[in-house]
Amino acid sequence: MRTSFVGSCLIGLCCAVSAFAQEAKERKPSVVMERKLTYAQNLLKGLMTEDFDEIARSVKLMRVFTRLEEMYRSKQPEYAEQLTKFQNAVADLSKATDAKDHDGASQAYVDMVQSCIRCHKLLKPE
Repeated sequence: MRTSFVGSCLIGLCCAVSAFAQEAKERKPSVVMERKLTYAQNLLKGLMTEDFDEIARSVKLMRVFTRLEEMYRSKQPEYAEQLTKFQNAVADLSKATDAKDHDGASQAYVDMVQSCIRCHKLLKPE
């Protein structure tokens, strides 16, 4: 039952990531954000195929680019709060991946994408 729920969430997130990717193309995102989107897509692919090596690789790269982004935007209080939520979700994803816990990794991915969506909604130019 839980696997079915997680699968449904992943399909929904796949649609959200695709829509997010289209919007990102239209707004010409930063190089860092483009990379994070690519790694999020690779994470989803890894989750769908249960390829924990791909998931781990993408998580490590996601962390590097998040640190780069943090250096430039962390002075914005709203962004700093969302960044912390994102980093917590990525940390949970890393732990679940290390434990080869597919359901835990899937839930952490859902949490990570939700933090992305909240941040972009919050910081979206008017």
